[in-house]
Amino acid sequence: MQTALLTYRPTLLASNGCTPVVLHQFDAQARVIAAPPARICSNSFLPALALKNKGLQSLTSLIISTVVNNGTPVNYTWNGNLVSQDTAIVALATSTISEGVHIVKIYTSLPNGVADQDKTIDTLTTTVQYYALVQSVSESFEGTTFPPPGWDIVNPDNAFTWKK
Repeated sequence: MQTALLTYRPTLLASNGCTPVVLHQFDAQARVIAAPPARICSNSFLPALALKNKGLQSLTSLIISTVVNNGTPVNYTWNGNLVSQDTAIVALATSTISEGVHIVKIYTSLPNGVADQDKTIDTLTTTVQYYALVQSVSESFEGTTFPPPGWDIVNPDNAFTWKK
């Protein structure tokens, strides 16, 4: 067992896994961007955030901001009652984008009106792609740019896929 530990998992010897977790009083965590998905079919979308209260105090208010491509933040004031270590999905204010690929950043601030005590878990980003719907598709595969604008190759399992 000692050989297995030293050979395959030596980082466990320096792990802080047995150290008790220190919880802050006020700490909101942006866990997961629940919406929008990576590809959308409309230029407006309703972002959603999985929010976790990592603080000891119940979370009753919070500012959640959505920023598209480093633009002006769209702020949403959340009010509720999220007890310590509980999670909720929060639907935010509608955002609008132009055609293309965009970076969407969602971050939390001011839990219960005070400074968040662990800002390292407050921000998430995702990539969102929107192109207007087309009536027909035509691709000769003879151009120099592939995939053409508005196209991408989706290969979630990283197996062999088609290419030009």
